[in-house]
Amino acid sequence: MLKMANCAFRYNGHKCPHPRYQDSKYCVFHHESPDEKCADFQASLEALIKEREEEGADSIDMRGFIFPDIELSNKTFSATGTLPAKLEFQTSHFHGGVVFRNSIHMDEVNFSECVFHQPIEFQNCTFQHDVAFRKCEIMATCDFSSTKFHNEASFSNTTFQGVANFRFAEFREKAS
Repeated sequence: MLKMANCAFRYNGHKCPHPRYQDSKYCVFHHESPDEKCADFQASLEALIKEREEEGADSIDMRGFIFPDIELSNKTFSATGTLPAKLEFQTSHFHGGVVFRNSIHMDEVNFSECVFHQPIEFQNCTFQHDVAFRKCEIMATCDFSSTKFHNEASFSNTTFQGVANFRFAEFREKAS
């Protein structure tokens, strides 16, 4: 029986469990060319989310993913709902747009050390737990208008190169 080799991506001792993509040493999520894999990436991401839902998982680990774009608007991420609550995006690169409009996050969300090449949109979101955008590079506009941060919101050491819109955002706990 031939076993497919796993992705070569490593982060703080974590080994990516996904199979290699085409002739790359990386999986579809860590493959360096976002344009080349766009359709495969979206289908694989939807399958990963569905798999985590069916397992009853409480988190989705997307550390180091190289996103062509991501659209997860109007979703509720909750351990008691259908989508896993905790989202881990550390060190990911977003080459396309990032859209989470009207989403509700019941657990931690971690975007630390991410690079955003295109606009990011988190309008009218609710973060019930800590959210981290530490040490990020945001190269385009970002919109957090009307977003509610119920716990700690950290943007420390983040570089904003475009307009950062926090109009009508509510910070109920510590913001840095």
